[in-house]
Amino acid sequence: MQRLAHKRPLFAISLLATTAVVTGCRQQTQTADNRVVIYCSVDDVFSKPILDQLEKETGLDIQPLFDVESAKAAGLANKIRAEHNRPRADVFWASTVLQTQLLANEGRLASYVSPSSKDIPAEYKDPQGHWTAMGLRARVLISSRPSTEKSLLFIPSDMSGKFAISNPQFGTASDWVAAYGTRLGIEKTATTFTQMKKAGVRILPGNADVALGVADGNLLYGVTDSDDYLSQKSQKKTVYLVKTTQNNVLIPGCASMIEGAPHPENARKLLDALLSAQTEGRLVKAMPGVFSVRHTNDAKNWQSGSEDFSYLKNEARTDFSKWRTAWEALRKPLADLFTP
Repeated sequence: MQRLAHKRPLFAISLLATTAVVTGCRQQTQTADNRVVIYCSVDDVFSKPILDQLEKETGLDIQPLFDVESAKAAGLANKIRAEHNRPRADVFWASTVLQTQLLANEGRLASYVSPSSKDIPAEYKDPQGHWTAMGLRARVLISSRPSTEKSLLFIPSDMSGKFAISNPQFGTASDWVAAYGTRLGIEKTATTFTQMKKAGVRILPGNADVALGVADGNLLYGVTDSDDYLSQKSQKKTVYLVKTTQNNVLIPGCASMIEGAPHPENARKLLDALLSAQTEGRLVKAMPGVFSVRHTNDAKNWQSGSEDFSYLKNEARTDFSKWRTAWEALRKPLADLFTP
């Protein structure tokens, strides 16, 4: 009797421990089942609240990784390349389309056509399903004084050090180059950027640096992105949008699924939510200087941050499918020009 009484507590402890292990495993499995990792180069101050809202709506455990201003999409794209043997991320939400195209060509992206993208124009979707655009930004010429320059490719001849662009090897500046390579040809594009360097155009790390330099009066002109311009304008700084009529470029952001994604079902579920009209609407509303790919013919789409961007409404769209090959032809000439 004493031995039996002694065994009961041991059995109870064993049963309790087993139950705890099983419960713990179940909880871990439930968490893992909901997990999805997204690499995001869209400014976190705007993208994180959107991802937080999608987390509530989808029930997914969304784990984002953001990157720095100067590297942006290129930095995250390189991370995806480095991890290709064992992918850690499921989804890539890029602020540009070029890096996504490069990854797709390298076999780093999976094909997935989200039903949420059915109302997005075909020109903003990869025919093979490797990427879908969401949100447009514009390359814009800005100045610290009123100006009537007509071309975004305005090259000053007498203001060395007073004109700046971001490094064309990174971010939307590389998309900008690729667009010109497609539109103007490789040789003319290379010549144009060579002329910029000879004219004393300054090369700054990022678009935000360019916008800040103009807004603070340290630069007379700069080419930057529409969102970076409006960021400075919102701070009541003296900065002007030069409404150019020539050589304007619109650059879409886009979302895609990574090949070998560790959580493929959750990746598709997140992409369905991310590419919805409702989510793009949230992005456009939250991030001044971003325009909808769904409403490019709507005049209201081009009103943002108390600024009228309607001069971009009829801008001829570049064939995005040709950007990658143009960039690959221009990559070395640009590196020779702009690498210290």
